[in-house]
Amino acid sequence: MAECLEVVRFRAKAGSEAGLIDDRAAMIADVRERHPGLIRAELTKLDDGSYLDVLRWRSKAEAEAANAESGSIPGFAAWVQHVEEVLSLDAGEIVDESSL
Repeated sequence: MAECLEVVRFRAKAGSEAGLIDDRAAMIADVRERHPGLIRAELTKLDDGSYLDVLRWRSKAEAEAANAESGSIPGFAAWVQHVEEVLSLDAGEIVDESSL
């Protein structure tokens, strides 16, 4: 089974950026507790003020299962309150990886 990258681009609510960062560790911990297939999560703020969240999963099926249950994960439900708008959400299996 191939690992998967899930890439979510979103905008934070005005005045919620500190909460978005502060609540992230609890959100990731809660998601990992229910879905241990989450390997890594990286959040980047882009030049236009939007955010790019890149999550690495053991499989696309595990990413999809976590998304299906996301509303019932307390840390995620609290964290997503800081999100104004999801601009895109894509997931795909990793087909090649090179270490530099």
